[in-house]
Amino acid sequence: MLERVFVGNSSHKLDDKARLFLPAKFREGLTEEVVIAPSQEHCLAVWSMPGFAKYCESLLNESPTDRKVRDFVRFLSHNSALESVDKQGRVGLKPALREWAGLDREVLITGAINHAEIWEPTRWHTLNEGNKERFANLDGPISGGMSLPY
Repeated sequence: MLERVFVGNSSHKLDDKARLFLPAKFREGLTEEVVIAPSQEHCLAVWSMPGFAKYCESLLNESPTDRKVRDFVRFLSHNSALESVDKQGRVGLKPALREWAGLDREVLITGAINHAEIWEPTRWHTLNEGNKERFANLDGPISGGMSLPY
């Protein structure tokens, strides 16, 4: 069972110290400590600590003899950051993570069901436009018994 569901989106700006105000609707599920991790399509994933631990458990169920699994786990763990959320609901973004996601000042925070994602707005809009028709015309398995055409 999910501990919290993250949906919707919100536009924000990084402050002068590269901190981001987490949207109020996400703050309830992202309190005190969060893990900020590089994610696919060059965005950042923001996980609660329990959510990230559950995600890591699923990774550890993969074959440790599979080189792709080992490389993925190494990259993820090396490049992720444990960050504290301050009393104002701000979280700092390390330079390497900002570089990974191509973030400057403007950011888009979007829900991804079990975590939030931080995107460079143009990159997000391009990806989202490309997904609209695939989503609208979905008819069949996603993968492994689910139904996404990606």
